[in-house]
Amino acid sequence: MTTPEFTPIVITPSDNPSFTCIYSKPADWADGDIPPQATDFSDPQAFQTLGGCQSDYGYGAFVIGARPEWTEGSMFDFAERMIGGSGLEMGPLFDHDVDGHRALRAEGRQEFEDAALITRFQFVWANGCYFVNVGTMPEELASHFAPLLDGMFASFSLPNVEQPMTELFLPLEVDALGMEMKTPAGWMLSQEGQFFTASDEARGMTIEMHKRASEGLGIVEIADALRQRYQTHEPSVETFRMRLADLECLALRNIERGGQPVMMAFLFKADSDCSDTVIEICVTAPPEGMTLAMNVMEEMAGSMRPLVRA
Repeated sequence: MTTPEFTPIVITPSDNPSFTCIYSKPADWADGDIPPQATDFSDPQAFQTLGGCQSDYGYGAFVIGARPEWTEGSMFDFAERMIGGSGLEMGPLFDHDVDGHRALRAEGRQEFEDAALITRFQFVWANGCYFVNVGTMPEELASHFAPLLDGMFASFSLPNVEQPMTELFLPLEVDALGMEMKTPAGWMLSQEGQFFTASDEARGMTIEMHKRASEGLGIVEIADALRQRYQTHEPSVETFRMRLADLECLALRNIERGGQPVMMAFLFKADSDCSDTVIEICVTAPPEGMTLAMNVMEEMAGSMRPLVRA
């Protein structure tokens, strides 16, 4: 099989340099025709089309867009709303990393009279902006187009942008969980029984972890049961499922705590010390702080190691 050739493309919008990005397009694909735009970013689903390319056969296409960070929710809120209104049969959102920045990916399918199209999405958060990559291909030619879309998604990068994670982490022995892990410096830390809490009161962010009995259920079943509980007792709360940093995640929005709007996410991690328990992680933050809170949680959960003392 011939290895496809790619040509690097640098996109630098004159009206918004923070949207500068780089990707590599297949050498035989044509640049997309992007007309001048006046984007109304007050529309939470609007984004400015920056560039893209398309094949001269088979309906293959790739488009890059961007917008300022959405202040009414997290990145996965924005992604879920955008793909939810796409009219596609969507698969789940998956956590990903792009050029050292947090990202989400998803794939959908749409049936037409004469063919079916596959659409792939990639959402990237960096430097106060959301970048959206969208690639489409005909299902019957997926074996040909998939490596080309994979190459474009993988090549997407953001030069000269600040890393989103600015927290300092320090190691801590957490007896409540029987774990050693990194914890955010400057946050209030507390342990009681099998509960461990890290909170930043100034920014309204709390990460609570505790060991809970699995009661014979698997992690997916535990997440499903919790989702059913919220749907029954707080029907106004919107729930959706995803995998984040290899953890099963139940995310909640349209929820209030203490009279203030917040977002919540429950994540579940297998307990390496006991098959009858799991570690449940609950992240609570205001919508504008949820992305940072989830990044902090990922750093903490990813650093967990069983506590061993001599």
